[in-house]
Order: sequence, then structure tokens, then C-alpha cells
Amino acid sequence: MISDLTTEVKPLEKIQEESIEIPNSGGARKSKLVPHADTIQFLCEDAKTLWEVIQRGLGQSDNGPCLGWRHLASDYFWITYSQWLIAEYGCWSQSAIIVPLYDTMGPSACTFIMNQAEIELVICDEENKVKRLIEKRKETPKLKIILCVKSISQELEDLANEANIKLHLFSDVEKLGELHSVQTLLPKASDLSIICYTSGTTGEPKGAMVTHGNIVSAASVMKLVMGKSSLTKEDRMISYLPLAHMFEQKVQTMAFLEGCSIGFFGGDFKLLEDDMRALQPTFFPAVPRLLNKWCEKARSLCGSKVNIDLNSINFKTKEELVSAHHMLESFKESLGGRVRMIITAAAPLSKDVFEFYTKCLGYEVCIKGHNVLKGYFKNPEKTAEALDDEGWFHSGDIGMWLPNGTLKLIDRKKNIMKLSQGEYVALDRIETVYSASPYISQIYVHGDSLKVKVIHTQPEAMTLEGGFLTATQKTKRETWCKYFAEEIKAMYECNEEIF
Repeated sequence: MISDLTTEVKPLEKIQEESIEIPNSGGARKSKLVPHADTIQFLCEDAKTLWEVIQRGLGQSDNGPCLGWRHLASDYFWITYSQWLIAEYGCWSQSAIIVPLYDTMGPSACTFIMNQAEIELVICDEENKVKRLIEKRKETPKLKIILCVKSISQELEDLANEANIKLHLFSDVEKLGELHSVQTLLPKASDLSIICYTSGTTGEPKGAMVTHGNIVSAASVMKLVMGKSSLTKEDRMISYLPLAHMFEQKVQTMAFLEGCSIGFFGGDFKLLEDDMRALQPTFFPAVPRLLNKWCEKARSLCGSKVNIDLNSINFKTKEELVSAHHMLESFKESLGGRVRMIITAAAPLSKDVFEFYTKCLGYEVCIKGHNVLKGYFKNPEKTAEALDDEGWFHSGDIGMWLPNGTLKLIDRKKNIMKLSQGEYVALDRIETVYSASPYISQIYVHGDSLKVKVIHTQPEAMTLEGGFLTATQKTKRETWCKYFAEEIKAMYECNEEIF
């Protein structure tokens, strides 16, 4: 046994029987964990909306630690509320709809979202963000009120007055709430809770209309799949993804259901491991790119002399075993030493999956159930593309059913291109392979079926702030393609001269 935390977690069902075919459905399948015909709406009678989820978590934890953060090298400071939670809680108490925004969306995307959603009130954490909103006042005519979590300078007040915007401290609004109670107008499970906008990797952001029931259903399914390994009030979760990211919303809902405590990272991805060492989380929601990066780091710590077969954990010599043990212990401690569960929203393309691309191409993964969004806000065209007449959501993922009933995800449909000789390749897979090189910081692969490959080097990093990456570090292909349009054209012209 390499790690003292390594335990065998048995699946709730036999791996050969993970899903069963739904009769008279044309080949659709459902989890064997759901024996009845309908899909899961909720698991807890007292938690059918996000408002009720928080109420349940309060009881489950006996009013224990809820949210926390740390300043620089300090320990985590636990509190039972925060401005973010108060804002959401306040909105839900009035059946109001939340529209999350985050910096990496870029100014143009934020302006588009604010106008389409007709946002009148925005909550900001820092003065510089408030200033940017005020400066964009003419482009967002519906904006009337801004709440600032931190201090407000006289200069900022003057700017707000000139722009005819009411500016208040978040703490002052809290005091008003203490003095003037308001009757609650609680939501139903079918009511909208969030309009969550996409990152705009393929064009303008789309506002996914998500109900309370959608999120509760998704969190309930995750809880059901975990079975005996499900979260408890003793668990701690590290939160580092934007709250505008639906994956983060769902896992936090699952955590709140059971009264877990959540620690927010300090805001710098380079210091995420430091945050984890301080927090010592037991539950870690991860995105594939981060797992890939840390996996490569673990392998580099092991060194080229040690060859570990992760499928059999087989070592040729005692020296290899000792070296691997120290490496794994060091890596475990870098994550806080107590992580018992990692959950991810997707998986990178593996070598064996790549081999049967041609067999699977064209089979799009479609989903139907209580966790499926209602559509895209003020965008009937995109809604019609995503949701068919029978209520199936077309995910844009390519996948296939394996003989044992497992759904194998291959890649995003938009990330696969066809070469002139008829072979299909996954651009993301190529990028992942080359990104593992210590000499390459970033890579973008562009494909034209009838052109010959060539390489262009870019000395400057393409950043989140520049709009080239999503909040989860994914490449915004359309943005890259437009930005490097002239270089791509010149590269292909160069090859034509050669050949």
C-alpha cells in the first residue's frame, strides 16, 4: 500500500451493468441506480430549491463552519456567511434571478450580457471593477445601482453621481436589511434561479436558463452516485472555479446539502497548492487541465529512472518502490494530505479512445431529465439547436455506449476535424500532447483539411484577460483563429510556394 489514505471504493452497481436501455426509446439508456421510469428530481424532501438547500445545510452542520478564506500565509478563517452567500440567499428569498459575471469573460462579453439580461443592479467586490462599470455606463443604459463590498472612495462616488448611478456599500445594505424586514417570496423548483452565460468560445455568450430544480436534481444525482462515499458535515471542499461556472454551482449545492464547509482559494492559481495545504480539504472538484498539469508534475518528481505502471502499480526494484512512495507522499501532502475524493466534469481523450474515432464520429451525446436547462435566454435560435422537440439536450459531445453500459466521452464535436484522406483527429488531443513539453507554454492547433501543417511561434502568452481562454483554461478557438488570421493565411501561402 503506497498511501495510508488509499481505500477501495466499490461501485454501487457492477461495472458491467452501469446503465440499462429504456424500452421503446430508440436506444436511449439510463442509470441502473434509477429503477423507476422517471429521472431524479431530488433526494431530500426538505430541499427542492436552492433556498431550502441552504436551510437544510444549516441544520445538518449544527450551524458549523460554512465558508472561509485566508489572507496570504495565514490560516483559514471560518465564518458562517459571506457577501456572496448573502447576495444569493437574498435573491432566492425574493425569487429573484442571478446572472453571474466574472473578469475573464472580457469587457465586451460582460457588456453584451448586461444588456441582454437587462441588469439593473450589480454587486462588485473591488473599486477598480466598480470604476470599469461606471465607465461603461453609456453602453449599459439599464444599470442603476452598484453595491461595492470593499471601501468606496470620494472619487468613485463623484464618478457614480456623474453617471447617474446609485453607489452603496454592501455593509450599509446589510444594515438596512436588519432595520427593515421584508416578506419572503420563496421560489418553486420550476422557477429560474440563474441565467448562466457560456464563455463564448464559439461566438456571443449564450444565457443558459437554469431552474432551482435543475441544480438540485444535478446535485442529487452526484450524491446518489457517490453512495456511502457521499459528503458529510465533516468534509471540507476547496473552491477555486468561478461561481459563474455551473460545475462549481452544482458541487457547492451538493456540499451545502450535507452541511460541508467550503474554503475559497486566494485568487492566484500559482498558490492553489499553498491554499490546499492550509485548508486540508477532503473533497476536490477538478477540471481536466489542472489534473493533467499536476499529473505531469508528479511524474517529473518521480524521475526518469522510475517507471510506474499506474494500472498494476508494479515496480521492478525496491529502489523504485521507495522512490515512488516518497513521490506519492510528497504529492499527497501538496494537496493538503486529506483529499479522499476528486470529482471532474469531463475527462481528456485517452489513447485507446482515439483509436476508434472513425467508428464513433457522428454520435452526439444527448441528455434528457430534470437537470436539463430550460433553454437559452432571449435566444430561440440557439435553444432550438440545443433542445429538440422531444426535450433532448444536444450536448455537442461525441461519445459511445460501451458493451458494459458505460458512456464513453471522446471529445467535443467542434474539436474534431477531418483530414483530406478521410482520417478524423482531435485538435484538443494534439494540443494536450504538445503542452506536456517543458518547452511549450501554450499551443493552438488550427486545421484546414486541404492544407499542409506549419508552425508559428508566439512569444507573448495568450491570457484569460485577453479573452483567449475560458475560466477553466480552455482555448477559445474562434478568438484565436480571428487573432491569428493573417499569420495562418501567411503560413499556408508559404507552404504552397514550397510544394
